[in-house]
Amino acid sequence: MTEKEVRDSAREKLKGYCRVCPRCDGRVCAGEVPGIGGVLSGSAFSNNCEALAMYHINMRTIHQVDEPNTSVK
Repeated sequence: MTEKEVRDSAREKLKGYCRVCPRCDGRVCAGEVPGIGGVLSGSAFSNNCEALAMYHINMRTIHQVDEPNTSVK
């Protein structure tokens, strides 16, 4: 499954709840109910996204690995 297929599927399944933005930071959906960005200004969600960015979380959920190595050094 490609990233485009995943996004298209998400747009269909989350229609009315989420726009499946390239970067989910709450800016587009701020103040909408229901909305991932939260009510009013959505600043709490945006602040949380900004704080998480400091940790450089890099999720690679789309890949060819069938059996991932989960060992710890």
